[in-house]
Amino acid sequence: MMRKISEKCFDPFPADDRISKVNSIKTFFAVLGVLCLAVAGNLSAQPLNQTENVFLITLDGFRWQELFSGADPALIGNEDYVDDVEDLKNSFWDPETEMRRRRLMPFFWEVIATQGQLYGNRKEGCTVDVTNNQWFSYPGYSEILVGYVDPGIDSNDKIPNPNKTVLEFINEQPISGGG
Repeated sequence: MMRKISEKCFDPFPADDRISKVNSIKTFFAVLGVLCLAVAGNLSAQPLNQTENVFLITLDGFRWQELFSGADPALIGNEDYVDDVEDLKNSFWDPETEMRRRRLMPFFWEVIATQGQLYGNRKEGCTVDVTNNQWFSYPGYSEILVGYVDPGIDSNDKIPNPNKTVLEFINEQPISGGG
């Protein structure tokens, strides 16, 4: 497995809300079934969408604490790192965590968080961990793209990855114009 994700990340319902959870799951599968039938019925009439580009964006060295909690109070007011503490605090500080993180990364919290999935907020028990024993870029990127750990990739040296990535696999498929 490429990444281990704690089960807490997937449970949008509190533990005491089991009935709502069961009803929502039943509703989800009922809607999913209807959508599948609708899509299957129209599939032959619709042209296939063709993806021209895939973007993989990673944040190397980014601290999860800032992503989920906003500006770090130990850093934002530290004059060893900040020239104008008052200006920086005016721009990015708020006593409320949700507002503070929004001020630091508005696009992320107003667009990505509302239209996608977020994983990795350790304060909420939602952990995402690499399975390799390296703590730097290339082994992690290899694991993301290949789907498993290659113990031979143990440095950031500029060497070709000997493993087939998921992007290479997709590109080789006839529907992608390859193979």
